[in-house]
Order: sequence, then structure tokens, then C-alpha cells
Amino acid sequence: MKSSELQSPKGSKAMKNRCYSVFACVFSLLFIVVPTCGFQVDDVSTKTLYDKAVVVKMEAEAIPEDLRDAGFVQKYKVTVKMKTGKYKGKLVQTDIYSEQNPLLDLNIKVGDTVIVAYEESGEELQIDIIDRDKGKPLLLLIILFFIAVVSLGRFKGVKALISLIFTLVLIFVLMAPLLLKGYSPLISAILVSILSTTVTMLIVAGINYKSYSAMIGTLGGVFVAGVLSVLSAAVMRLSGLVGHESIFLQSISEQIDLRGILVCGIIIGALGAVMDVSISISSAITEVRQANPNLSLRELYRAGVNIGRDIIGTMTNTLILAYAGSSLTMVLLFIGQKSDFPLIRVMNFDLIASEILRALAGSIGMLTAIPITALTAAYFNTRGRSGDIS
Repeated sequence: MKSSELQSPKGSKAMKNRCYSVFACVFSLLFIVVPTCGFQVDDVSTKTLYDKAVVVKMEAEAIPEDLRDAGFVQKYKVTVKMKTGKYKGKLVQTDIYSEQNPLLDLNIKVGDTVIVAYEESGEELQIDIIDRDKGKPLLLLIILFFIAVVSLGRFKGVKALISLIFTLVLIFVLMAPLLLKGYSPLISAILVSILSTTVTMLIVAGINYKSYSAMIGTLGGVFVAGVLSVLSAAVMRLSGLVGHESIFLQSISEQIDLRGILVCGIIIGALGAVMDVSISISSAITEVRQANPNLSLRELYRAGVNIGRDIIGTMTNTLILAYAGSSLTMVLLFIGQKSDFPLIRVMNFDLIASEILRALAGSIGMLTAIPITALTAAYFNTRGRSGDIS
């Protein structure tokens, strides 16, 4: 009788935790399935269609003189067999031209699967070969990633994948339409951060003070990163034009706030790292408290901050190196052309200033999350009841 009485609270807590996790998972799936009807964006693109095709024949042909003068050195008559779409199975011919430049040429061969573009018309089907199909290698990488996460994390790995998918859906289904409709990028980023943080913590860690501490720490760090990026972007008068895609985006809708989108990107970019730090600190303090229940709030806080100091080096490197790696080509260009791009000029490019702001604001937000999470977790583990909330 005693043993069953002792076991029932644990079983009850475990069952409740599973129920909360299942509830969070169901909520995530419902959010994925239910369309955001109120935020549909008008399609301003042309009626160009894209399908897959297989190259079945390539024949070299003489190139016209005018095209040779334009820099083209080879012409190919390419026959493809449509692989998808309403023209599946149809053989279609098109011409491609080579400049003997590996960066510009399509570099295709017989047997390759390619992406073709065409427009619906009553006339004969005319296509353009856009690029080689990279879908299979990408799909294999995604499957490998899923297998690695699930094999190592098991049920927790599955929950982590659900939370990741939920966050991606938030970005593509909720935030992107809001931004294209002209809604405030800052409000959109805050909304996505709150939803993503809440659901991720509930799915991964369950309903407990550990999750609450991590949520508060994450939102606090993201808030600091957002405020810092807003103020810095205003002081530096950044335009938000950080590439050709920004110009194209502006042409789609004049309502789009490019500077706001820059700030929004900084917040979303920092969210993952801040969540990682917050849950690590919160989990560590919970474990320390369980190992030594006599520790005071101050001692638990110090333990959390000390753990945070160990995390700082690697996590700061993670953010800085991620942004540096994505801009490596540009860095090499500036270093290779020092005379044309002196430091005083480089540092004043909007693109460079934006990338530096992105990295530093995210890192400062992550650092701020450490003491916030440590203090919150220490409080919950001393003044509140640690563990699951019944």
C-alpha cells in the first residue's frame, strides 16, 4: 500500500507532463494545418510555371556571329522529357548558350534532372532551362538530420523536431504574410518570438518552473536584442537595403519597412541561440537545486551565472562565426581589393554595418539572457516549488 502511494505522485506528474507535451504538440499541428486566411498576400508575380524535366539529348550547334560577339562561345540544342506537370512525358526542345564560365553556365549533361520554366499559352510549348534539380540531395540531408535528431534524442528528439517545424511555420505562414501586408516588423517579430518560445519550451521541457525560467530568460534576451537593434539602426540611419533582394522586395510593395525587416531579422536570428542558453541555464540550476536543496537564492544565482560564463565563449562564437561565414565571399573581396575598399569605407557600407549590428545585438541579447534566466530559475527553485506543477 505504501509503495503504491509513493509511486502515484511520480506517475501522476509524469502523466500530466506527457499530457501537457501532447497538448502542445497538438496545438502546434493545429496551427500548421489551419490556414491564416486573414493574411493572404496578393500574388503580383507573372504566370510563369515551373516543372521538372530530364535531359535526353544535347547537340552542339554553330553559334551565330552576333551571339559570339556578345561573349557566347557554344550553342546546344537540348531535348528534355517533361517529368512533372500537365505536359508530363512530352518531349520539348530548347537552346542554351555557353560562355565557358563555370559560374554562369548551366553545366548540364544527358540524364540530368533540370528545372524548366514556361508560360501557359495556346501556342507551342516553349521552355527555358533554369537550373539543375537539387531536390534529392537536399531531401537526403533533411532525412539524415531527422534521423540523427531522433536516434540521439528519441522522444525528446521528436518533440524538438515538432518545435522546429512549428517555428518555421510561424515564420513562413504568419510572419511573412504580415510583413508583406505592411504590418509592423517589430510587432511581428515579438509575436513570433513569444509563440515560438512558449510552444518550444512546453514541448521540450514540459510544464514546470524550468520551462518558465527559460521562457522569461529567452524573452528578456530577445527584448534587449530588439531594443538595441532598433536604437542602433535609427542612430546609424540604416536603410535596410542589404542586397538585391531588398530592392526586389521594395518593388513588390511600397508598404514594406526595410529597416523594420532588418530589426525583425536580428530578433529572429538571435532567438534560437538565446533559447539554447536559457534552457541550459535553467536546467543546470534545477539539477543543482535537486542535488543540494539547501542552497540559497544567491548561491543558485551564482551557480547559474558561473555556468553561463562557460557557455558565453562558445555561444558567442556560434553567432559571430555564423554571420561571418555567410559573408565570407564579401570579406575576401574587401581584403583582396584593399586599395578600393579601405576600412573607413567598408565600415560605412549599410550592408557591413547591418551585419555587424546583427551579430552584436544578437550576442548581447544572448548574454543578457544568462543573468535573467539564472535569477528567475533561482527564485522559482527557492521561493516556488521546483519540478512539475500539479
